[in-house]
Amino acid sequence: TFDIDANGILHVSAKDKGTGKQQKISITASSGLTKDDIERMKREASAHEAEDKKKKEEVELRNMADNLAYTSEKTLKDNGDKVDASTRDKVLKAIENVREALKGNDVSKIKSATDTLQKEVYEMSSQIYKAQGQQQTTENQPQNPANDDKTINADWKESDQK
Repeated sequence: TFDIDANGILHVSAKDKGTGKQQKISITASSGLTKDDIERMKREASAHEAEDKKKKEEVELRNMADNLAYTSEKTLKDNGDKVDASTRDKVLKAIENVREALKGNDVSKIKSATDTLQKEVYEMSSQIYKAQGQQQTTENQPQNPANDDKTINADWKESDQK
């Protein structure tokens, strides 16, 4: 049989049914950290806190830049017909610059390329929304009915005669 108590100690017992002999063993964890190990690890974590934070910011910037490049490319692909050629070329160039910056380790270059792409995407987005707004306006305007000479405009009055 196997039994684990509240302290995480495993108790194993076995009984031979033929002879009636029984054996028992207890297994305890002996690989716990000492207080000195824990304190040393805390000191190391504190010593490396600044470089860990810097690395985290770099990873987040890289992820944001890559995501922005991907979504910009997708938006341009889906709505390229609503954007003028000049803006399209600027966005494509900015995407290329971000991808080139991501190949290196220069954080300031990645940040600069990402900021430039973001500005170009704002310009592209405004053109897309402007084009969609104009399209919706023309769709919502009522069509002029064809002149039908059989239609007569007349005044009418309700009478009380029944």
